[in-house]
Amino acid sequence: MPRMRTIKQTAEYLRANDPQCALTETAIRRLLLTGALPAFRVRDGGHVNYIHGKDIAGLIDRLKEAAT
Repeated sequence: MPRMRTIKQTAEYLRANDPQCALTETAIRRLLLTGALPAFRVRDGGHVNYIHGKDIAGLIDRLKEAAT
């Protein structure tokens, strides 16, 4: 089963793997709202977006390309 992360876990993962990463939880939420980062919602006492691990890796690659 693929690794799924919440928005908070995604932000922590990005910071841990790239200390220079400036993406905050708010920025990740905006990417989700625009559809730039796919996710799905799960109801478990509230709404949580779960982000697929490969989508995070793809996002990192796209951001690096845009920065160069």
